[in-house]
Amino acid sequence: MIPGLRDLISRLPGSPSPFGGTQFPFPVSQTLFGAAPDPARLRAQADELDAADAQPQEAAWVALCAAEAVESVQPDREQYFSTDASFRGAVFGGIKWRAGWALIMGENQEPYARAFDGASFMVYATRPDVGVGKFLGERETASVYFAQLLARYALLYSDVKAGERHELTHFVEDHGPGVLVVSGAMGPTESLLCLSLLRLGMRGAVTASFPWEIGDRVEVSTPYEAVAAVASFENLRIRAQDPLAALPEYANPAYGREKFEPGSSLGGGSSFFILRRGTATEGISASEAPQQQVGIVVTIDDGTLDAVAEKELEGAAVGYLNMLSSVRVESENPLTLALREPSIVTPEQMADVIRRGLRLEYPRLGPINVTVIGDAQRIAAMAPGVAAERECREAEIARAAALPADVVFTCEACAPFSREHVCVTHPIRTPMCGRLWTEMMVGARYMGVSSGRPWRRRGRPENCCTAVPLGRVLDPIKGEYEGLNEFVRQATSGRMQRVYLHSVRDFPHSSCGCFYALAWWSDQMGGIGLMHRGFEGAAPDGSTWNELANRAGGKQSPGIAGVGLQYMKSPTFLQGDDGWGSVKWTTSKLRDELKDAVAAAAAVPTEPS
Repeated sequence: MIPGLRDLISRLPGSPSPFGGTQFPFPVSQTLFGAAPDPARLRAQADELDAADAQPQEAAWVALCAAEAVESVQPDREQYFSTDASFRGAVFGGIKWRAGWALIMGENQEPYARAFDGASFMVYATRPDVGVGKFLGERETASVYFAQLLARYALLYSDVKAGERHELTHFVEDHGPGVLVVSGAMGPTESLLCLSLLRLGMRGAVTASFPWEIGDRVEVSTPYEAVAAVASFENLRIRAQDPLAALPEYANPAYGREKFEPGSSLGGGSSFFILRRGTATEGISASEAPQQQVGIVVTIDDGTLDAVAEKELEGAAVGYLNMLSSVRVESENPLTLALREPSIVTPEQMADVIRRGLRLEYPRLGPINVTVIGDAQRIAAMAPGVAAERECREAEIARAAALPADVVFTCEACAPFSREHVCVTHPIRTPMCGRLWTEMMVGARYMGVSSGRPWRRRGRPENCCTAVPLGRVLDPIKGEYEGLNEFVRQATSGRMQRVYLHSVRDFPHSSCGCFYALAWWSDQMGGIGLMHRGFEGAAPDGSTWNELANRAGGKQSPGIAGVGLQYMKSPTFLQGDDGWGSVKWTTSKLRDELKDAVAAAAAVPTEPS
């Protein structure tokens, strides 16, 4: 008899109850068998395993489905079950911004949970009062809530189909973001479920008390040994190497979230902040402390700079001032700073945090010099020239945006959770997440690692941004290019072969998970629907946000693609599908946001008010 199996089977309910808030009311059972758990079938399978004197690992699928059935009828299940929306949040927060998910099991969970939390894991625990992470409940079947996360990750972020258990285990082993950590002794049922998770493909770090010598597991004796051991697990995400540059000790990105009542302000009037090309020697200068007006000039000696890059880098550079304690940028033009109290920051500190911030984030830039000017007369004399320089720069940017594209800039910041998503950015197709395409352009040119987005898959570049020549035009209307196709094949290991930039059908642009809106083709509506993130109603064809987001998230899905506001305003917007001429329905929020920029949007039907 397999330890723990009979106890688990004895708890089976007569009729399992579907979980709510999800497209998959029984995620584990649906992934393993393509159907809801059947208690009679599970009992019969357990009998067969006992009669055959089967090995414990052969009971894995029965055990996981039985645990899901048991938890489905618990009165407190909603406290522990992750809806599809919270699941997608765990994917975004726990894989894009962390190493992965860590399930802590056993009797000594607290120190292991803290160690993995400190190592940038999203932690899940099955003992109360652990103090960090998400508590899954103390029942012996609680670990199935973690299995549900892995099951949905496979269904939504891979090509694994329900019931394909062999493909499922390989996907979890190679790409699933989870690690099992056994911290000490536990009961037979919990132990059997841990064994089942290993059979599912999870890798584990286990203490000597774990009874099974099965699966991809490393034996450890301390929390720090466990953290060190899992660093070699290829399914987890890794952090980019530490950059050579560093911020000054008095600067911290956390200061940018400070809230305070200003005691004084600096700037306004003729004050300015300008970043420009020019001859420069690396360093800073400050003639005198600003009293009321302030001028800041950032000069970069780099022949690759153009007007578009200057403006993007300028926005980043002025933002570094927020990393000074008790300083907040209120306005960039004219430059206005709110201060908690007067004279709280020196001009040298302002110059240094800007220079070192640029050097940290964009190490491939040429020499950077930052000058802070405090003389009011000099500032007033320089201000008209700065304004004229800005005007010329805007005209140059407009001309550049109107030119036909021959190079686009791709972003793989979402690749940690999606194997088959590459975002293509340019004025012809601006990002779906709301960020500016120019961020990817300067990232491709000047970043060494993906600053601010440091987690990545093994084997992918440390810099998530790349300049990609479009190559030969294959379809100018749908937006298909030979060079871009070749790049996405390589970036997705062949999972995506072709991409249309301007059509949702056949080979649409892949979607991330942070899209502002979704565009999909609906045969029932006879055209395209547009829905903004989090819409609570349903489209005329019955589509809901949850279903559409599951369908699109993290992959290329024929018939649907993520879109941003700026792209919806573009003349190239889904031109391969006749653009706005094919839009048959949109949410009223999107219509209101677009109607002033897109005349056709005002006439598109929306949900009833």
